[in-house]
Amino acid sequence: MAIIYMAEHKASGRKYVGFSKKKTFGPRKKAHIKASKRRQPKTVFHRALREFGPEAFEWSILDTHGDKEYCLRTLEPHWISRKQAMVPKGYNMTIGGSGTWKGTRKRKRRFKSPMAIVRAIRNMGKRKP
Repeated sequence: MAIIYMAEHKASGRKYVGFSKKKTFGPRKKAHIKASKRRQPKTVFHRALREFGPEAFEWSILDTHGDKEYCLRTLEPHWISRKQAMVPKGYNMTIGGSGTWKGTRKRKRRFKSPMAIVRAIRNMGKRKP
């Protein structure tokens, strides 16, 4: 059994949609909170958790499925799109379905600030002169 969960910032309405292999998202929620306390959180969502605190988010389960692979590859991207959870409207940095965000060191440095992520997404598909 796998689940798709959502964390919604109560004040702004920005959302993060995630995947968990477990029947509940409690361990995954704890992992997000722990990651947000790192010296330099790597994701926009973890930075928001650090800035606003976990109590500023409402956590809920969106979907469950017995097939973990289907849940990861199909349901997570579906819910990210449906809930408009991608940066800049939300906190998701990828369209989902990959399990984790694995960028190169250069790319990770480029995405240290949330605004760098927003600029990169806005420039997707544009050609450089």
